[in-house]
Amino acid sequence: MGRKIITNNENKWELCSTVNDKVIATFTTERDLKKAIAIELIYEGKLKAIEELMSYPYGWVVNDEMTLINQNKKGVRSYYDWYKSITNLNDEETNEAIDSKLQELLS
Repeated sequence: MGRKIITNNENKWELCSTVNDKVIATFTTERDLKKAIAIELIYEGKLKAIEELMSYPYGWVVNDEMTLINQNKKGVRSYYDWYKSITNLNDEETNEAIDSKLQELLS
């Protein structure tokens, strides 16, 4: 989903979807907008790390051979099942679930 910012450059910054033009969040300072964007990007990175950890070695070249999905189909499916389980949570709960899963995988 694409994003756009609508602002009066004083006290209103809106983060909007370019798909449906709906406001995702409204901020009173540019700093708060940038903080929200940064947090979103941090959690996107954490999700990518979780996907890699759960589906490894899928998609990697190991010993000069490309690993295919059937080499860790269970791990790939497990990631998508886990991801699906957190999609209906609110933002705070989603971030907690991501942090918890990443900690579990790195322990």
